[in-house]
Amino acid sequence: MVATLALSPIEDAIAAVLQRWLSVPFSVAQANCAIDLLDYAETLTGRTYARRPDRREALRIARDHRGVVEVAADAALALGCVPISSGIKRGDMGIIANAHHRPTASLCLRAGDDRAAPMMAARGASGVEIARIEPDHAWRVPCHKR
Repeated sequence: MVATLALSPIEDAIAAVLQRWLSVPFSVAQANCAIDLLDYAETLTGRTYARRPDRREALRIARDHRGVVEVAADAALALGCVPISSGIKRGDMGIIANAHHRPTASLCLRAGDDRAAPMMAARGASGVEIARIEPDHAWRVPCHKR
C-alpha cells in the first residue's frame, strides 16, 4: 500500500511557485517573481486582481524601483493580504533588495529567529535564489482555499 501525503493549500501553493521558478526561464514581461506571487496570492485568497499588468506594463514597472513596491502593495491590499513589518513566516510575500539586487518579489520559505533573518526565495536568472534577508515590505496572505 502506498501512502500519500496531503499538503495544505499554502504548502501546495509554495511548491507550485518553486516548481515554476525552477522550470520556466526568467522573463521580465512574462515569467517574473511578481507575476508568480500575484498568481500565488490569487490562488490562496480565491480573489482576482483586476489591474493585472500586461507585458508592456510589467516592463515599465520593472524599470521603476518604486513601481515594484507600489504595484505589489496595491495588489496585496486588493487581494486581502495584510501588511506586516515583523514576524515574517513561511508563505509570507515580501519585497527584498540589497546591493546585488534591485527590489524583487520574494516568498518566505522559513521564518527568521534571533540569530538570522527569514529565508526568502526569489526567481533568479538561472532558477531560485535563496537568501536570509529581511524584506523591505511584506504581506501575509490569508488562505481561504480549502
